[in-house]
Amino acid sequence: DSPGFVTLVAEGVAVVGTMRLLTGHHLLLVTARRALGLVCGHVVWGVGDTKLVRLADTVDRRGTEADEQRLKRLLQWVDLATGFFWSDTYNLTETLQTNALAPPPDAPSGERHPGEATAGFDPPTSGHPVYCPGDFESAFAWNAHLSRALRVSLGASTASRWIAPLCHGYFAQTRASLSGREVTMTVVARRSRHHAGTRFNRRGVNARGRVANEVETEQIVDAGDAQLTWLDASTPTRGANRVRGRRRPRYEPRVSSATQLRGSVPLFWSQDTSALNARPTIVVRGHDVTHAATAAHFSLVRARYHDPAVCLSLIRSQERRSRESALRGELAAALHYVNGALPADRERIACVHWDFERQMKGSVDKGSVAADEDEDE
Repeated sequence: DSPGFVTLVAEGVAVVGTMRLLTGHHLLLVTARRALGLVCGHVVWGVGDTKLVRLADTVDRRGTEADEQRLKRLLQWVDLATGFFWSDTYNLTETLQTNALAPPPDAPSGERHPGEATAGFDPPTSGHPVYCPGDFESAFAWNAHLSRALRVSLGASTASRWIAPLCHGYFAQTRASLSGREVTMTVVARRSRHHAGTRFNRRGVNARGRVANEVETEQIVDAGDAQLTWLDASTPTRGANRVRGRRRPRYEPRVSSATQLRGSVPLFWSQDTSALNARPTIVVRGHDVTHAATAAHFSLVRARYHDPAVCLSLIRSQERRSRESALRGELAAALHYVNGALPADRERIACVHWDFERQMKGSVDKGSVAADEDEDE
């Protein structure tokens, strides 16, 4: 309480990043968390509550304090407690396969053998951060922009000890019994931060190859015994490998994972929104004659998932009035051009056209006929 002493302003469990408003710089903290589950023995936390802490005044003020308070009230409408999650010891911005084949962050280079698939499951043993600088720039690191100024100021190695990439999407976990064995099933959906926007207002691809409404969904099935151990959010821990004062047994992986990526059709197209039209007209802009944006999109897909790349198109094949079918033809032409420009030693992009709505309608019709036959009997 004496002048000159440090005053406690806030307590937090994670740092999201910083933001500048009109008259001040602010630090965004996660002040409460809840345990959502375990992935390969690592705790996944959900955001419980957040707090915006003022750090300093801006050099050039762009408004009054009243304007500043109005902006802060608007920011309170952004509910970070819904759909945001992170892990201190597991890289949630990457798939399980990538993490399993990655070397430990504290291992000297050259000590790993190719194909060894256990290092990425173990928490750091020497206090080294689990994240590398590139993880913060991932398409699935929601706080990449918010944390960038802090990472530049502190330096990559120091910042990664304080900040964790925050994922936005969906995380759910449940236990089930398969043939008498207890397994843990986890669904992780990561929403891309690129080319973001609401439905109808954001469609297609941008010039950098990023598509709208891009979500990576990973399903993990784990039969490892370590999944039976849960971390209580209210229980203090000493290190990532301790539970309630006892040392957790080393995690032995018995796990499988399947990942798929969904997104808007990688073409330049849009829809004009209207309150009077529930199904806005699709407008295809054909100025990308070399399909450079489409090629850039599949280059990003290959960089993350490698070959082969298989595209499942759910565009309708039959319509009374041509709407989505225009996209079907444009996509086929774009893939034909992109495949033709690939080197001879590269695998071509495969595309499977499947009219999802027609398939579901046919299944319903068949089910109705079968139900009628049962009633007649």
